[in-house]
Amino acid sequence: MRNAGLADSDPEIRNKEKDTYLRHRNGAIKSSLAIDDEFYRGFAIHQVIKLCKSAGDLDSARSLLAKVQDDFLREQILEDCPECGHSPTGPRSPT
Repeated sequence: MRNAGLADSDPEIRNKEKDTYLRHRNGAIKSSLAIDDEFYRGFAIHQVIKLCKSAGDLDSARSLLAKVQDDFLREQILEDCPECGHSPTGPRSPT
């Protein structure tokens, strides 16, 4: 059985999986940002952040966290993904 995905040793498979991830991530971001209700938009963004964390895409996760205005949801997101509260060079200053 082949080892599929981004960990695959075949660069062609890795590139295909990366392209698939980016396409799905971008679609999820677009859909979540289109939600009018602030709480539900934040909830949807939370799900996308969890996807980004699973893929090791912390830059995207951090960028999305900045779009969540609801304090309760921000706390929940930081519980699920504490790495989002810190930049690669250290703690992020509050906005």
